[in-house]
Amino acid sequence: SLKELSLEFRDGYFSIQESLLKYSTLEMTVIFHLPDGLHEVNLTGIITWCKRFKKKDKSCLHLGIRLYELNEENREILKDYLYLGIGDKNLIWNLWDNQ
Repeated sequence: SLKELSLEFRDGYFSIQESLLKYSTLEMTVIFHLPDGLHEVNLTGIITWCKRFKKKDKSCLHLGIRLYELNEENREILKDYLYLGIGDKNLIWNLWDNQ
């Protein structure tokens, strides 16, 4: 959404201790480069929740991030993405996964 972001990390790519998240305020910035090669979205916010789970044979961590106010350009790019149909979103993620 325009106010919150949920991210999934596999331990092989990113490692963080959940105990650190419970007792501290961590800020996170995520930069997305869209497959069109023209747009980049910078999202910054506070991690508000986390949940560890197993996915097949991998250990994963979900992070919930409450976003700070977006600038107008990032808001429009993100809004355009959120209004895409599911087929278009799957195409974008398939392009990302194949890189």
